[in-house]
Order: sequence, then structure tokens, then C-alpha cells
Amino acid sequence: MLLMGRGTCPTVAALGTCAIHKRSLLLCLDACTPATTATTTATATTRSTFTSTSTSNAMRLLAKTVFSAAAAAAAVALFSGRAAAQTPALDGFFQIVAQGLVASIHAVLLPRTGKVMMLERIDGGQAGTVHAMEFDTTTYAVRPVAFASDVFCSAGFVSPDPLARVFNVGGWIGPALEAVRVFVPCGTPGLFGQCQWAEDATLAALKVPRWYPTALPLANGRVAVIGGTTGIVGVFPPAFNQPNMDCLVDTDTYNMYPHAHLLPNNLVFLMAGDRSQLLNPNTFAPVAELPVIPDGKRTYPFTGGSVLLTLSPRNNYLAEVLVCGGGTGTVITAPALASCGRISPLDPAAQWQMEAMPYARVMPDLTLLPDGTVLILNGAQTGWAGFANAEYPVQTAVLYDPYLPVGARMRPLATSTIARLYHSEALLMDDGRVLVFGSTPNANANVDPATVPYPNELRIEVYTPPYLANGGYRPVLMGGVPLGGMAYMQAMTLNVALPSGAPQQAQIVLMTNGFVTHSTHMGQRRVELSAVWQRVGGAGAAAAARQTQQTPLYNVQVTGPPNAAIVPPGWYQLFVVDGRMPSVAQWVQVGGDPYGVGRWLQNLA
Repeated sequence: MLLMGRGTCPTVAALGTCAIHKRSLLLCLDACTPATTATTTATATTRSTFTSTSTSNAMRLLAKTVFSAAAAAAAVALFSGRAAAQTPALDGFFQIVAQGLVASIHAVLLPRTGKVMMLERIDGGQAGTVHAMEFDTTTYAVRPVAFASDVFCSAGFVSPDPLARVFNVGGWIGPALEAVRVFVPCGTPGLFGQCQWAEDATLAALKVPRWYPTALPLANGRVAVIGGTTGIVGVFPPAFNQPNMDCLVDTDTYNMYPHAHLLPNNLVFLMAGDRSQLLNPNTFAPVAELPVIPDGKRTYPFTGGSVLLTLSPRNNYLAEVLVCGGGTGTVITAPALASCGRISPLDPAAQWQMEAMPYARVMPDLTLLPDGTVLILNGAQTGWAGFANAEYPVQTAVLYDPYLPVGARMRPLATSTIARLYHSEALLMDDGRVLVFGSTPNANANVDPATVPYPNELRIEVYTPPYLANGGYRPVLMGGVPLGGMAYMQAMTLNVALPSGAPQQAQIVLMTNGFVTHSTHMGQRRVELSAVWQRVGGAGAAAAARQTQQTPLYNVQVTGPPNAAIVPPGWYQLFVVDGRMPSVAQWVQVGGDPYGVGRWLQNLA
């Protein structure tokens, strides 16, 4: 193996020598410290810059994509130009902020607490842990949390009840396949509570074993649990099951963690494999068959990502679904899909509009951002979902802007130093940054990292998007958020400091990450609220917002969402967005708990 001294970047010829063995090439590139760094300096509290030292990581991306001196030369020419162009203000930046206790597989942002619950499997999980932890997004501290049966490949959701209970259902082996687990969030940002998971099969259990299911909150306040190595849909409370769905039966075994979205007319969009249907939300009978998406399958094990794009009164809540990436075969050399498909499923003449990503990806994460764009990250360029089934990680994030024309929507962003493959995750935090974590490509989490190409990953990153890295000022939601919850069509007045003084470019939005696992963001949503802006002055705004400029103040007459099909009952982050720049979110309960999901298991937790 060719060895190099720290601080010396390999030549193209050296890269060609290293490329004989992919792991050797990784070690060569690990020994390279780029000569230039970019540093930003923290400013006032609401200023958007953060302290960070960011180095170009294009060479690490190169490490898993070159196999010869000629290929290395071409790749150096390609990626060196990209690296030189990268600046935090344009591309954002990744920052390693913590070492976790577990290699997370499932995660959920806990309303009001500033915490993320991270869960890993028991069988093959990290030795010497209780296999779950809370992560504080404000201090980066961690707290171990215990649970009983194995959550491996389960589903979850946040209840719409006042306590924002988290439910986790299904799992791995024996009783865990029918388990219902409940966690009541506690603590506050910066301060942990002592809450633990509760589980008691005598009080609550699924009627059908489920492994790899998807949970979808419905307009009536109930939750559908779809699939999970079965074609049966379960809806609760009360727990009952619908007959087998032909879409799930026909696509078996390439339909685990199906993509599901509640549409604004109350129909359910479901994708399994390459098939998509519209379903009745009460019977889950098919209402319409949609065109097959081109190029290949998009659900586990050929995992792609899917998101319902922003619902807005500006276009009468037009529903559009975006699906990106996927796989082509069950061998590690099978190329991932580089295409995205976008469809308006309620259009009688619905067709997939296809476009290309800069990089092929299987197992991507698609995370909605407060400005309505979509962050695409994580995943691999070849293989399929599963342990040791994929390689050539894609470490460069991509921004998808749905408001731009086809061909101009994709833009590469910053590059992470960390390969994130099977079981990687990403979540939008309250401050508008994105938490990036997980990756368990090895069946045994405790394997010696030196013996595998990609070790299981405990490091936790934060990605700061360009809108926060460019040094601008945040809007501030200063008052008026309804503490007792937001009702449908409710009139309210929010007090907002808007730095731009341009309300025509501002939005009030509700957002939820949902429950995240296996590139599936269950229930993820972004909805713009109707708003009328009235300027009321600017004096005193600088002190209130802790900014150094005189910020215009507005009273914003906001109308709650029109109905529960547009915003299902639940807990949402409420953001003010000034152009691209988001405020820090405040949490609000929308629509109450109409079906009593929280009360259903109140004896359990």
C-alpha cells in the first residue's frame, strides 16, 4: 500500500496506484489535508452564521469512484473545480457536533423539548448500551433511554394529543413484531427529563405482525400502519385491519416501507415498487391507478426517497409528489437510479415528469426545508438496501428547488467527510439546520472498523444550509402563537420582526419531519398558511430580535389551515420565512386530538 505523510495531497499518478485497492485509496486520501480552509465567525444570536472550519472533501468522494489512473485524472479534473467553487455561503457546510451512544436506525424530533429520539436495534446493536438515546439539539448532549423489545425496522408517529406522545409499532422477531411502544417527551431545550419508553403487550399490541411498515397520520386523527411484510393495512385507534391491498401483494417483496402521503382531497397516495395508487382513506380500496414511474423500483430494498411538496393557498393547495433515487438489482454492483419523478397525482391526466440528479443514489434522504426546497443527501451509487449491500457513498448534498424549471432544479452543495449508507437519517431542527446521523452498513455494529470498508457510524453532524451560512438576519416570531393549539380556519395575529421589510417574499409555514427511518419520512409535510401583513413600526425591534439593524415589525393576520386533509391533526413547527431565511420555529398543536389517540393508551404512558 502506498503511504503518504499527513499534509501531502496525492498526485494523480499516486491515486492511480492506490486505486488498485479501494480501501487503500481511502487511506491515501485520509492522509491528505487540503491546503485551504474556509472559516466563518459566529455573530449575534439571530445572526445566521455559525463557527465552523470547513475543508474541501472532494477527494474523499473520489475515493470510492476511481479505479484507474485515467479515471483518477478525469475525476480530479471534475471534482477539483467543484471543490474550489465551494463556499459556505453558497453551499452550506457540514459540522461534526457529537459522538452518539448508538448508531441510530429510527429517529423522531420531539415537540417542544429540543430533543431527538434515536433508536437502534438490539440484535447486532452497539454493545454496552440500552440501544436508544435522546439527543439535545441545543447542547449536543446525549441521554441513554431504555426500551424492551427490538425496534429494528419498525414504524412510528407523534400523537396529536397534548402530551405529543411518540408511538413506535412493529419490530424484529417474536413479540416485537406486534409491539406498541409509547414515549412521553419530557425536559426542555438544554435540560433532560427522566422519561422512558413504556411497553406492555397486555395493554396494547398490533393484531398483525409488522416488519418494515409505514405509518401515516390521517385527517380524522387516526393513524394507518401500512404494509410491513404484509399486504394488510391497520388503522387505530381502535386497532383493526383492512383486507390485503393488491398494490402491496402484487409488488411483494419489493414494497417494504412503502411511500405514503395524505393528499389535500383526503385520498392517500401509495407507492410500492414502481406502482402508485390513490386510495380511499377509510377502506383503503384503490380509487385510481397512476402511471408506473420510469426507470425502476423506488421502495425497499431498492430504496428511494419520497416527499409531498409544499401545499400552498397560492396554487389552491396543488398536490405534487417527488420521488428520487432507487435501485436496479440485488447485487452490490447494480447501479443506483439517478432520476427523480414528479407527479400531480390528483390530475386526471397525471404523468411522471422525470429529471436527473447530479449523482445516482439508492437510500437517499429527502428532507423538506423551511424555504420549500428539498435537501437530498446520504445514500450510495451502487447496490441495494441491506447490510453490506451498497458501496460508493454519495457524500455531496444536493438542493432540489421545486420552483425552478426542469433542468435547473438540482444544485450540488457541500460535501460531508462521512459516508452514510444503510440506516442513515436526516431531520430538520427548530433552528432551520439539518441533523444528519446514522449509517449501519454492517450486520454487527461492533465489528472492528479496520476490517470493513464502511464502519457503523456514531458521529452526528449538523448541516447548515446556505440560507443560514450567508450572514443574513433571521425573522423573529415575537408573539401571538396560540398556546392552546391552532384550530382549522382560526383567525390569529402573529407579531413578526421581518428584516427584509418585504412581506411579499415572506411566508408563515407549518412543518413536520414525521418519523424517519430507511429513507422514509413518515408524515413529513410543509404547508403555507394564508397571511395578510400589516407594518406597525420598527422602533425597538433591534433589541427584541437581538439584531444590529432596525427591523420592521408587522402584525400578521394568519388563518389556520382550511381542513385536516391539508394539515392532519398533530404537532408542527411554525416558521416565519423571509425570502429564504427561516426564523427559529415555535411548536403548535393543530386540530387537537379528535379521535383520542393519546387517551387510547393513557394507561400505558
